[in-house]
Amino acid sequence: MNHTMKAPHAYYLYSGASSLILATVYTINMLYFIETAKLSPLQMVLVGTAMECSCFFFEIPTGVVADMFSRKISILIGLVLMGFGFALQGIFPNFWVILLSQLIWGLGFTFGSGADTAWIADEVEKEPLEKVFMRGTQFRFVGSFAGIFLSAFLAKTFSYSLPNIVGGILFVLLSLFLFFFMPEKNFRPQARGDRNNMAVAYDTFKSGLVQVKASSVLILIVAISAFEGLYSEGLDRLWTFHLAKDIGFPNSQFDAVTWLSAMSAVTMLLSIGAVEVAQRVLKNSAKSKIVWLLLVLNAIQFLAMISFSLLGNFYLAVAAYCCLTMMRNTIQPLISFWNNENITDSTVRATVLSTKSQVNALGQMAGGPLVGMIAKQFSVTVALLTSTALLVPIMIILGMVGMKSARRSFEVT
Repeated sequence: MNHTMKAPHAYYLYSGASSLILATVYTINMLYFIETAKLSPLQMVLVGTAMECSCFFFEIPTGVVADMFSRKISILIGLVLMGFGFALQGIFPNFWVILLSQLIWGLGFTFGSGADTAWIADEVEKEPLEKVFMRGTQFRFVGSFAGIFLSAFLAKTFSYSLPNIVGGILFVLLSLFLFFFMPEKNFRPQARGDRNNMAVAYDTFKSGLVQVKASSVLILIVAISAFEGLYSEGLDRLWTFHLAKDIGFPNSQFDAVTWLSAMSAVTMLLSIGAVEVAQRVLKNSAKSKIVWLLLVLNAIQFLAMISFSLLGNFYLAVAAYCCLTMMRNTIQPLISFWNNENITDSTVRATVLSTKSQVNALGQMAGGPLVGMIAKQFSVTVALLTSTALLVPIMIILGMVGMKSARRSFEVT
């Protein structure tokens, strides 16, 4: 008897549950690094760089595994490794152990990166792919919203380390559930013939690169991914430190955990609405308009990042951070849809997406230490402004793609 779920339903459950677990860990994770592990701004950035190094070196091999053997199995392995990494990080609040845990977490992430979107792109049959991606993002937001409260409860009632441990256990349990109920019917592995696995892996990787090189849009998408890595690492690692140490939480009945949890909850609610609006705009417009929508969202994010970096007022800084996070959450499903629309060969889909993720990791490996050293030599504010400046090339590339698409449409008409 077949007990598997329908592919879109399994994708929604995977999206919501994994986001709940990530929110359980990440809502107060930076506070855990600051208050319990006593990490400096530079150490916080280096922790992120360790994870990105792991992503960089393992992204392509794990993407090839997903295309050669099973995208489902690749996802499940990733969940188990991420769970182990989180649990290890929570048990030992030591800089070097946290570095090791981030290497393990990064390896796990690469097994799922590209494999999850490639899996659902192959398995979905009746529903439009962009609808599934956008709906999956909304499930992510709902899951994240629930995870925020779970994180706050665990941190306030017990300790800052417990959300990491609980998150690790939940990831392992999720992998067990999906093992039995996640379908994989339309996957067609690369034909091996008499060749060994390494030869097939090399051919799969080469085919993925050929796919990227043959598409000017995919080349630009990969370039955007590099700059996303450059700007995002400093922001992700230093925003909590900036808010807690540079600006300071206000003297009120609310502690730091409450403030961070409330910010995350408000951002998730706003993001659910923003994604719904973006989905309707995309539905009622030509798909070529997605580039202009991405440009507008990135421009708003750029202004919000400047405001967050410079505003000394706590409440205005919180508003700016919520705005920029809402834009980032809305951009991600649009980017995923844009990526998959431009991949014509399904057999190398996970490898192409892994190539993009590897370039993103390379950007974070370069951007993280850069802003970390700037924070050490100057200030966290200057480091955040540097991260903001690295967002400009993304807007330039989107503008170039939009103009090129507009010229092509004009010539056709």
